[in-house]
Amino acid sequence: MRSIIKAGQTYERIDETFDSELEPINVEDLILNNVDSEEETNEASPLVDEKKEELKDEDKVVESNEPFYRRYPKSIYFIVGNEFCERYSYYGMKAILVLYFTEILLLSASTATTIYHTFSLLCYLTPIFGAMLSDGYLGKFYTIFWLSWVYLIGSSTMSLTALPPQTTGDPYFWGPALGLLLIAIGTGGIKPCVAAFGGDQFGKHQTNEVQVFFSIFYFSINCGSLLATFLTPILREDVQCFDNDCYALAFGVPAVLLLVAIFIFVLGRITIGYKMYPPQGNIVWMVVKATGRAIKNRCKGKQKQCEHWLDYAADKYDQRLINDAKILYHVLIMYVPLPVFWALFDQQGSRWTLQATQMDGSLGGINLKPDQMQLLNPLLILLLIPIFDNLVYPCLKKCNIRCTHLQRMTWGMLFAAAAFVCSAFVQFAVNTTVVVPPESTESGVTLINAAPCDVRMVPTNGAWDSVVASPYDYSEILMTTPGAYFLNLEGNCSSIGQSTNVAADFDGGEAYRIIVAEFATDNGHELVAVQSPDKYEKPDRGLAYGSFIMTNLDPEREYYTVHMSGEFDYEFNVTKQGDTGFFISEWELYEPVDYTVCVMVNESYCEQLPSKFKVKAGAAYSVVYQAPHQGAAVMEVLETVPANTVNILLQIPQYTLITAGEVMFSITGLEFSYAQAPASMKSCLQACWLLTVCFGNLIVILIAESSFIPNQALEFLFFAGLMVVVSIIFALMSTWYTYVTPTHYDDIVAEDEKEQLTNGVEANETKDPNEFAMTNPHDTTEGEEKN
Repeated sequence: MRSIIKAGQTYERIDETFDSELEPINVEDLILNNVDSEEETNEASPLVDEKKEELKDEDKVVESNEPFYRRYPKSIYFIVGNEFCERYSYYGMKAILVLYFTEILLLSASTATTIYHTFSLLCYLTPIFGAMLSDGYLGKFYTIFWLSWVYLIGSSTMSLTALPPQTTGDPYFWGPALGLLLIAIGTGGIKPCVAAFGGDQFGKHQTNEVQVFFSIFYFSINCGSLLATFLTPILREDVQCFDNDCYALAFGVPAVLLLVAIFIFVLGRITIGYKMYPPQGNIVWMVVKATGRAIKNRCKGKQKQCEHWLDYAADKYDQRLINDAKILYHVLIMYVPLPVFWALFDQQGSRWTLQATQMDGSLGGINLKPDQMQLLNPLLILLLIPIFDNLVYPCLKKCNIRCTHLQRMTWGMLFAAAAFVCSAFVQFAVNTTVVVPPESTESGVTLINAAPCDVRMVPTNGAWDSVVASPYDYSEILMTTPGAYFLNLEGNCSSIGQSTNVAADFDGGEAYRIIVAEFATDNGHELVAVQSPDKYEKPDRGLAYGSFIMTNLDPEREYYTVHMSGEFDYEFNVTKQGDTGFFISEWELYEPVDYTVCVMVNESYCEQLPSKFKVKAGAAYSVVYQAPHQGAAVMEVLETVPANTVNILLQIPQYTLITAGEVMFSITGLEFSYAQAPASMKSCLQACWLLTVCFGNLIVILIAESSFIPNQALEFLFFAGLMVVVSIIFALMSTWYTYVTPTHYDDIVAEDEKEQLTNGVEANETKDPNEFAMTNPHDTTEGEEKN
């Protein structure tokens, strides 16, 4: 292991000490000892003595009694503020993305899930290119700055393409696709840079401050996520524009917040200034070439036996690069099992949100929207971060229970598995209220009886047995073969005609109602029947379907206007169905509240229906209204698709478990990636960490598209079992891992200066402008003069 351990400052936090078989080797001590040994044989240099003392003084850790906030660079507050606004923009847009796909772009739930995770995949694939751009060419500041503008263009495109005609039922996908692509490039490109740029603001001995910074950084991410996840669904649904949910506004506000994020980031440079290090060339490509060189030399056997296989590249590449590459590969091995965690975690915005649409969100007088359940994650993060940092981890330390980075991440995986076990049990309960729409090879038929006696429906070709519906009631849905039918309907009412016939034509994959009612004719009272479309499916977003069937109205009129008033108001028309005497409305989506309903009899009078229309989430209602005719008016609300009965609060345990897992896994992994990264590869290793999220979403896409597990509850159990297996593998791998202590930027500067001093040359006269250096942003930027 000695060959992979690079000298530098040991990284520790209050609750852990890194495992290592070896004591950390400090490169500066080696250099100083080398200088001392040379001075025994060479004439002493006053400049060398002076510089040695200066560097030794810099290495001393000074205990500070300054207030908490003064121990931190002022520049990080601008970075944290920028991250808050950027995360609001990202999570605000993402919170409504699945619903936008299904409701506006009219995609199926499976296709929406696939595209959602494809977008997430791209957002976590592009960080590797952002890291290459940052470490190799532009530096972190300019990478964040320029890609933020790409990000802003993408967010603006999402808002503009949500305007009509997109919302008129004839959607186009190219606009949203372009917007999502630009967002993926922008947010993905800056992801690895912002956290690493914040860490760069600290000195080499501020290890505890760096640890706190990452917790604060993650805290700001979830503050933005919490606010966005709460407000965006409200902007989408409670604000109406262009006769639809206002997706343009819901996407537009995140775009404005992104503009604010850019302003805060630039303001930090103008007012305070950032500590910035110049790019070192395409370090990723250099590592790839060095790796290829090492493999080639080893296979040819041209060099003597080396301790590490990367040392075979020493004939062409610098030893510092080789040492950094050793650390990089050492850490990357531990990343291999991590995508499975993200495969579970990112289903909060897809599968869990779709699960919430099948649940009852009513809480007294409040109705929780399905996409608002995602609020639990950032809210719990804000609660659990201080609990874990100030209570859980310190208690473990006091009890002498070791809890290293990798051990914490293992526990985080197990908590995620437990969350999916909970979600599976919730789904088993939800499945009891789920209906299966007709497949393409069948048609669904329901008999709606608006007559005062039992009615029996029989096909003349004997395709199925008779179907019976009680007065003002409905029959269970019947699945039959698509095609044309001649249906005979018989009633046992003594006061009206005994039977009637209706010709019906059923298409595959559709559901239909055969509605029968009593009408007064010249020959007395007769049964009349009509075919009408039905809704045999669960509505999205926890809403309800409704359609009004009215009889005994004026046959001379073409339509009547119906008003529904309550917490929400609706107005629609019930239209005449030919010469049948029926007035039937289109199927509409309603919020699950109680409504008072009235029918506009004339321009000045709205006749109120005899009872309230109580709407429950997830149901489909056929509302039968028989106007008063030789008797009292009749109103019956027929719930042909059962309402959601499983309360949405049952999702709280699974959100709590997955969030606790996130605290132990994600925050710790972020710290681990920065602490273990060589100074020249901070953004690169952050990008590799984010790349595990990309592959996690790829896993979800493959499983969702394959549909090899038709039952959603069983699919949740599959993911839970997979996570347990991977957790065991990761735990075994962590026992073999040796923590490395890579150099800080300041160490590299000191090493280079000391090397130059030993050669008797002034550092500031010979220093390569491309080497690491701290720049004062008020004077220079990235080693160049400010304009």
